[in-house]
Amino acid sequence: MVEYALRGHNQPLAVSTYAGLPDRVRELLPSAEDLSRIADGVLNTPQTTD
Repeated sequence: MVEYALRGHNQPLAVSTYAGLPDRVRELLPSAEDLSRIADGVLNTPQTTD
């Protein structure tokens, strides 16, 4: 299990493999492409101030 907090973290983060997890769990996790798309969307969305 990996837990993380990324607020204010500007360095690259990587998980190299989901090795050791059962197949049924591994297939529920996002792919590298999914994570890249999500991160890109978050990092390139203008911040709003309230």
